[in-house]
Amino acid sequence: MAGIEVEEWPARIASTALRLVDHQANMQMELALGKAPDTLPLDTITVIHVGNALRMDWNEIVPESDATIIMGNPPFIGMSWMSKEQQADNRHVFAPISAAKGLRTGRLDYVACWYAKAAELVTLRPQSRVAFVSTNSITQGEQARTMVPLLAGMGCEVDFGHRTFKWTSEAPGAAAVHCVIVGFSSTQRPNKRHRLFSYPRITGQPIETVPDRLNFYLFDGADYVPVKLTKPLIEGMPNAHKGSQPTDGGHLLLDEAAMREAVQIPEVAPYVKRFVQARDMLQGSPLRWCLWLVDAQPQHLRHPFIRQRLDQVSESRLKSPTVSVQEYAAKPALFTQNRQPEGSYFALPEVSSENRRWIPGQFYDTDVIAGNKLIIFPNAEPWHAALLQSSMFMAWVETFAGRLESRYSLAPGLAYFPIPWPELDQRAQQQLADRFEQVADARAVYPDATLADLYDPAAMPSQLIDAHTALDRTVDKAFGAAALLRSNDERLALIFERNNTP
Repeated sequence: MAGIEVEEWPARIASTALRLVDHQANMQMELALGKAPDTLPLDTITVIHVGNALRMDWNEIVPESDATIIMGNPPFIGMSWMSKEQQADNRHVFAPISAAKGLRTGRLDYVACWYAKAAELVTLRPQSRVAFVSTNSITQGEQARTMVPLLAGMGCEVDFGHRTFKWTSEAPGAAAVHCVIVGFSSTQRPNKRHRLFSYPRITGQPIETVPDRLNFYLFDGADYVPVKLTKPLIEGMPNAHKGSQPTDGGHLLLDEAAMREAVQIPEVAPYVKRFVQARDMLQGSPLRWCLWLVDAQPQHLRHPFIRQRLDQVSESRLKSPTVSVQEYAAKPALFTQNRQPEGSYFALPEVSSENRRWIPGQFYDTDVIAGNKLIIFPNAEPWHAALLQSSMFMAWVETFAGRLESRYSLAPGLAYFPIPWPELDQRAQQQLADRFEQVADARAVYPDATLADLYDPAAMPSQLIDAHTALDRTVDKAFGAAALLRSNDERLALIFERNNTP
């Protein structure tokens, strides 16, 4: 047995705990045999090592064994929050690993370093087993796209896993963290029995299943890494990208009072447009507007209502640490990123609650300006929207999209473009369009409810659930389902089967 702890005080607590257990065992021995071994001096427990685990040789610390078990709860530190010292640890760990060459290991969470160290030990001791509590991001999106080939290249595979659950601590001020547990070992270890624990409620108890295979995404199937694309895999699907980004210090945006003032000014009124971010689309209020000055006449830009705001935009951008934003101080009338479609578009929130069965989206006219917290699909048609409002889409998102905490975070390159959508004839497209209209009609029954209200699992109206269920059956059939699919795991398996994914 051996342990590594970077802080002196926790290491001493661990040593004391071992001492107490040893003392209790000796007391039981004395009761049984009449004599206990002499445990003095108290400094004989030397298996707890103080230091940086990523800078130590585990093969020297961990006692030699044919069946070493490595387990731990490494620091929950995301890639963006790593210190310079932790980034140096990352480079130190991955630099000598040949399987890491060409992979984006520098963008992995800190916990990935422990996976790599453990996998190195497994290559020396093939009967060993490993399990780590980890932030759930390690099994999602870009993180998993790197971890899959890394572990495979080091001769390891997943044995068991606990899908996302909420880890809480009794320590004062401790934050609740969304975690997974991943257990892996050498591909050479025989007689493996895969186990998967899923949490219908992340604060509840798990349900265990026994999959034939288990990949690093904690899905029943072979290790599959979708290729990140820059356009849809299937011809006929619309493009997708973020909406427009103001980077204006808030001075191009208008609340209701400012909007009412602006529309009374003839030189300003034509440039007042509704502005929608993800929060606005989901929550509905308060409504926001913006000054959309792309084609504004120069004389109108000089009107005091606009001119004052443009001066404030310039001042705000000059204070930015980003050079490209500073350069846009000379163009205060423009958003720093203009991605507004020329026609109507469908929109999804970039980030959405994991509690929703479907990520709600809706259509907007070109006069509604989409903000950068929306993912927009220019020129999308109702049958496209049906696909994006289906459980088939959710099955893909749940597995391959990124996460912000446990919320779904949509980036088209992984969450949309690589999906092998079916190629549909006009009859099938019309069927899907009809299904989407039924969903829209079910929403319209509750004109005062927001999308957040309608898609809250506890408040979702039964007719809206029924409309989505009917839509799902049509989409499942389009993907080739011979019978009613009852879970998103079944849907993902069908996607792999259609795509002949190994």
